[in-house]
Amino acid sequence: MPFKSILIVDDTDCCRTLLERCLLKEFPGIKIFQASGGEEGVAVFLEKFPDMTITDLNMPGMHGHEVVKRIKGIRKDAVVVIMTGNDGEPIEDITHADAFFRKGASDEDIIATLFSAVARKF
Repeated sequence: MPFKSILIVDDTDCCRTLLERCLLKEFPGIKIFQASGGEEGVAVFLEKFPDMTITDLNMPGMHGHEVVKRIKGIRKDAVVVIMTGNDGEPIEDITHADAFFRKGASDEDIIATLFSAVARKF
């Protein structure tokens, strides 16, 4: 397992829960932290220093772009993956994020994206 802890930042409970189930199925025993918004996500990151952060883009308050920027400002080598449910959002050219996926992607595609994000670091 390339990581032992993951932080999920999303303002929608069901999205966090579904993603957590996917991650626990693939990585039994992994520690999952959750945050319901950007500000909380950065605070949890500072407290727990997870191996990876997965953040939504469109959230009330702090936008996902800012979450990525702040986490990378805290720890330059942090692995941060963006997820979004907005099909019209051009996420391919987002700077600083290590990878991205769209909400609704298959579990297999999500896991492949996470492994890809980690592989880019090494």
